[in-house]
Amino acid sequence: MRKLKNYIKPLIFGIIILTITGNSCQNGYEMCTWEMETTDMNVYLGKMENPTSYDLTTHIDKLDYCKYNLLRISFKFDSKYLSHEFCSTPRDSLVGRIEDILLICNNDYNELYKTGDTLNSIIDIIYRKTNGMMTKSRLSLESYLSIKPICTFHAYLFLNHPPDTTSIQSFKLFYKETDGTTFTDTTETIYITP
Repeated sequence: MRKLKNYIKPLIFGIIILTITGNSCQNGYEMCTWEMETTDMNVYLGKMENPTSYDLTTHIDKLDYCKYNLLRISFKFDSKYLSHEFCSTPRDSLVGRIEDILLICNNDYNELYKTGDTLNSIIDIIYRKTNGMMTKSRLSLESYLSIKPICTFHAYLFLNHPPDTTSIQSFKLFYKETDGTTFTDTTETIYITP
């Protein structure tokens, strides 16, 4: 009986230490909102069957022709899984907030938008919501950015104003999050028609 008493005190002390350590060192994994962060952004072009069928597109090759209101500029992100110790605070880029998206024309677009100008005022967006579904209707890019949106895995941009004439064009997309994360990509060069 005396031997048992000698083991009970150290056993209880060990259990208390393990309980305190276990509770104080939890990394909050159950509270982790996301386990991934964005690592790269890819921008590519598609040609829609008609101006309202954004999900029915064909690939556009370099120097193909596309009417401005049938052009879909898509951007989506590559991501990587984070290890559990980085999940304790949901501050990775997938739950961050978008600070800015700029679509810049690399050649003259029309009389108002010249080489190097930002086209945001004539761009609409459809984006993937947090429930995984794409929005049904377009929203102006400026309105979208004004609501300080949460980052999205995938979005589509559309031109809502024609060029003056058929012209060769490519676009540079600049994306920035509130945590300072930035991505830039440039589209293929194509011909855009009014």
